[in-house]
Amino acid sequence: MKILELFKKKLKFDIRVYRTKIDQIDRELADLISGRNMLYERYERTKNESFSDVNTLHYKIEYLKKLEKEILSIDEKIKVLEMKKEAVKLQIKLKNAEKKSVEKYIKNINRDALKKELKKEIQIAETSYNNRR
Repeated sequence: MKILELFKKKLKFDIRVYRTKIDQIDRELADLISGRNMLYERYERTKNESFSDVNTLHYKIEYLKKLEKEILSIDEKIKVLEMKKEAVKLQIKLKNAEKKSVEKYIKNINRDALKKELKKEIQIAETSYNNRR
């Protein structure tokens, strides 16, 4: 019985660890999204600037291409992190299911033990009653 209780505690600990991972992933996502938004703003500002000089226009186009690549790179990282987050959420669901199953099993064991104890007490009461007659 103590083993099952310890297993239940371990499952709770694992769930806490996974929730911590989700919090960490959320922080990373927030950082990436804020960085992406800053790049979008730079892109829009640079795109709206007008230049008449050919060299400056060339640098503007190169800079816009560089910003697009960085934005796409961040988008890929965001997708990967979101997939990791979903995987961790699935692990939490599995651990919660395990925990509930262990709790149910412990409850059934306790119920069965109570039934056996009650049967013994009833048998003792019946035998003592029958002996008094």
